[in-house]
Amino acid sequence: MMVPELTQKVFATFYAAEISPAVSIAIGALQTIIVLVFLTGQFKTLSYGGILD
Repeated sequence: MMVPELTQKVFATFYAAEISPAVSIAIGALQTIIVLVFLTGQFKTLSYGGILD
């Protein structure tokens, strides 16, 4: 979320996909939410799956 350009470069290099800065910020926000849900112990089936994936 701090440096969306880095996420854009990773997607361009490894996945051959161009994404916008807004999408890379959304990906970072989703990752942050998954980690916070995992740390609080809620929705264990989904959060553990998200962490291990």
